[in-house]
Amino acid sequence: MSLPLHLPADKQENPKTTVPEDKDVILMGILSNVPRRRRTTYEYVPPQTIKNTPPEWLVQVMSRMEGTHDPKLIIEKTLDLNDVDPRQNRLSIPINNVIQNDFLTLDEARMIDDDDITNEGNMCVGAFLVDQRTKKWNVGFKQWFMTTSSGSSYWSFVLRGEWSNVVETNGLKQGDKISLWSFRSGEILCFALVPPTSSVVDSVNK
Repeated sequence: MSLPLHLPADKQENPKTTVPEDKDVILMGILSNVPRRRRTTYEYVPPQTIKNTPPEWLVQVMSRMEGTHDPKLIIEKTLDLNDVDPRQNRLSIPINNVIQNDFLTLDEARMIDDDDITNEGNMCVGAFLVDQRTKKWNVGFKQWFMTTSSGSSYWSFVLRGEWSNVVETNGLKQGDKISLWSFRSGEILCFALVPPTSSVVDSVNK
């Protein structure tokens, strides 16, 4: 008969006890093995200097009109085929390309931003446009949803009304680079077209 063997206390094998890890410890262990995203850094880019000095002829035009103030450069753009097509009769002003976008009053902005007004609706902001010969044209300013031939779309302001007459009188053509300014005559919204010098000379000589 064999007697039980008693080992010293320090030699006895104790069963291992499993201590559940804290869930936060487990989570930290998982995250430590996940590659960290490189932190995005943002570099400060100073705002572009906005040209606030209107052309001299516009200053003279404004001086001859009553209560004119607040000239703003709206856009500098190259005219595309649709801008000079008399059947289209509109100048597109892509909203993303507008240089100074604070030229509308609150009421005007609400009017052209009405969701119930479609591209073909009659609601627009009535305005005047003057050219370098100080001729004044009636135009309507509104907002359109534009679609390109590639299928992309964007929001754009448009000038309508007598725009096709402006194109013809100033000899504007596809590829011309123009500038469009706004100003106020009292409470009335006005625009000023700065066409290419060659277009002005050609149209005057006609």
